[in-house]
Amino acid sequence: MVLNFILVFIPISIGMSLAVLTSGGTFGIILDVPNFLVIFFCFVILIFISGYGKYFRNIFISKKKFKNLSLEELQKTELSLDFAEKILLAIASFFTMLYLIYLFANCKFSDYNFNSFGSDIAVIILPIVYICIFSLIIVSMKLKVHKSIILYMAETDEKTDFSENQKINVKFVIKLVISIFLCISIFCAYDSINIKFSWRKYSLIGLVTDFPFITIFAVTVLPLIAISENMGNYFRSIKTIFSNKKINISQKNQYLSVLKNTARLNWYTAVSSMMIGWIGILNYLEDKTLLYINIAVSLIPIFYAVILNFLLLIIEIRVNKVSE
Repeated sequence: MVLNFILVFIPISIGMSLAVLTSGGTFGIILDVPNFLVIFFCFVILIFISGYGKYFRNIFISKKKFKNLSLEELQKTELSLDFAEKILLAIASFFTMLYLIYLFANCKFSDYNFNSFGSDIAVIILPIVYICIFSLIIVSMKLKVHKSIILYMAETDEKTDFSENQKINVKFVIKLVISIFLCISIFCAYDSINIKFSWRKYSLIGLVTDFPFITIFAVTVLPLIAISENMGNYFRSIKTIFSNKKINISQKNQYLSVLKNTARLNWYTAVSSMMIGWIGILNYLEDKTLLYINIAVSLIPIFYAVILNFLLLIIEIRVNKVSE
């Protein structure tokens, strides 16, 4: 488990580095050691005050010791990770609001330098980036723990072979393809009509087609799923779209777990990328020539997260259907 914890830093570091590079800033814009340490120590103190600190420490034990954990210990470890994620969200809200109150309270004084207003706001939203990074780690660990719980609880009578229903579900695939085609067609038609009959100079399709941001999702989310040892479940859940093969309760729970947590990984990746983009914009707020287009570009990760999570929702619906 400790190896998984160390490995998650690699894709997260690569993803955040790409986010910084695409924002046009430098790594210095997200490196604030005092800010980071305050958040880190507040998190450590609160998680141990909660009484679940000893179970939270299970994510740092060796793989051999982790396999020997009882079901109760695994469940409490997962619960500690749930609390950890909520604590992180509370810390982000607390410090962001605290800094905002302090900033606007000081704006009334005549000696406040409004030229630094953008960089001050950038410092205020920086905790959100750190919280998203911590949350990516927590969710990745939770995927591993939840899978272990499901396998521990799996009953032997669930190992039923449903091979008689393995033929391809042609009707569902056709309906899915037609639905996707219609959605894309409507979007393209809307884009073309608006460009021709409105004041807009930019194509929506051109704006949202951003390969660097697609790369950020690919190098961050997929490796985190693989590190949590859920890549097989991820692809098997996708496979349910094309098959009528029935799945048992254990498989259903594993598939739903990886789908729901992948959606959360998508959100945290998108929000951190957007915040890094905003920090880059705010640090160079004096140059307003490309301000609005930069804001538009910074919102693209959220757009991709919505699309990806919509696709995950379709798969989740299908998983529930084939488990009936």
